[in-house]
Amino acid sequence: MAKHYRLISQDTVQVVVPWEQATFDRLRQGPFDRDWIRDARDMTVAIFRPQRGHFPALDAAPLTRRGETPSDWFLLPDPKHYHRELYGLDLAESDLWIA
Repeated sequence: MAKHYRLISQDTVQVVVPWEQATFDRLRQGPFDRDWIRDARDMTVAIFRPQRGHFPALDAAPLTRRGETPSDWFLLPDPKHYHRELYGLDLAESDLWIA
């Protein structure tokens, strides 16, 4: 099958936005597990993986119970970078608009 089709790699990450502040604050505390992901789904925006240091507005997700850092989940702690009306991220430091 690989001979006939070329797959497009989708290197995306999940960004949890402060849509509902109380839930967002609870998610920041962790731990990152199945329940955390379930609770974060409604407040998540998928974006292409940023280059190292490209989006300084993003924080890593909380640690897992084993002390590991998830590599494809991030938090957007500053609500000024999220536009509720447009359902998009405005990461001015990177001159990038994602909607």
